[in-house]
Amino acid sequence: MKILLRILVILLSVFFLFRCSSDDANNSSDDEVYLEIARNRIIDGDWIATFFLDNSQNRTLEFEEYSFNFHNDKSIEITYDLNNYVGSWNVFVVDEKLKFHMMIDVPDINILYELNENWEVQYILEDRIVIKKSELVDSKILHFSKN
Repeated sequence: MKILLRILVILLSVFFLFRCSSDDANNSSDDEVYLEIARNRIIDGDWIATFFLDNSQNRTLEFEEYSFNFHNDKSIEITYDLNNYVGSWNVFVVDEKLKFHMMIDVPDINILYELNENWEVQYILEDRIVIKKSELVDSKILHFSKN
């Protein structure tokens, strides 16, 4: 009886071991598919900031003339009036959450500097991106809409 019980425990252990490995592989594969969809939506067209809440202060009007173009090589081109700004962007998964990172090459006195963050993606649709950053002392919400 003890031998039968040991064999059963070993079989169950092996089953759960392979099942977890398969789930991890499926999650990784699902993440890659989701990331590819997100990237394709982000690089498809010009975007404008339609809402920016910074620590309960609506700062949307400060961004109303900026146009954001996210390129396939993960570079950003931002146009404001006759000025052009560049930077980089990326989407990735951390702790099963989709993150959106922007790094715009501007001095810290420029309004665009406020966007240099690791954002948590709320959703990415074909015509809208909603991201947020929530920390104890710093909370931001940013909406992009297709221009």
